[in-house]
Amino acid sequence: MTPLPDADALAAFTGGRRGIGPGERLAIYAALVLAANRRVNLTGARDGTAFAAHILDALTLRDDVVSPLIDVGSGNGLPGIPLALATGAEVTLLEPIKKRANFLRGALETLGISGQAVALRAEDAARDPAYRERSLTATARAVAGAPTVAELTVPFLAIGGRALLQRGSLGAHERKCRRRRCPCARR
Repeated sequence: MTPLPDADALAAFTGGRRGIGPGERLAIYAALVLAANRRVNLTGARDGTAFAAHILDALTLRDDVVSPLIDVGSGNGLPGIPLALATGAEVTLLEPIKKRANFLRGALETLGISGQAVALRAEDAARDPAYRERSLTATARAVAGAPTVAELTVPFLAIGGRALLQRGSLGAHERKCRRRRCPCARR
């Protein structure tokens, strides 16, 4: 059964207008996450407005997404699910925690998104020919420091692909670091 869209999230996505397809689907996604959050730790957001802010942040990447998309360390589906909804990209959600991966499978099905949720660590999936060098876009949000995230996403990219790394800010050392085996990669 598809949940009703979260009213607060729906207002954030549609400006209060009803009947807008993508906005309503994003609000349904917010409702799915908030409902599942009672059973599985998915987000610190406690209401539709708070979670909508995270979704809107994820959507800042939409103009840079080319299908197929892989979201490394997907967690609750950010940014992969909103980007797939906004762009129509086929998405692979890579999440090592099985409870979260199961939630993501259900969310993809409920929302009618073309893709899959895979319960594997990025390091293991990167060695699997089914995932290695297959995506034109790889995303990761708040997974680790920039050098580590780059190492986790690049193996999934086809030639000409791009990694879109979302995080709050780079530390001063990360901005200056150009060494492959830099200590900041282990933080």
